Amino acid sequence: MILPLNSPPPPERTNHFYLLCWTCCVIHVLS
Repeated sequence: MILPLNSPPPPERTNHFYLLCWTCCVIHVLS
């Protein structure tokens, strides 16, 4: 999910979801 730069900070749940996706992406790239 890509949010506009001028969008307000995402909710905690959305932020956690984004962090999880980012972590999975990093693991996929490194493995």
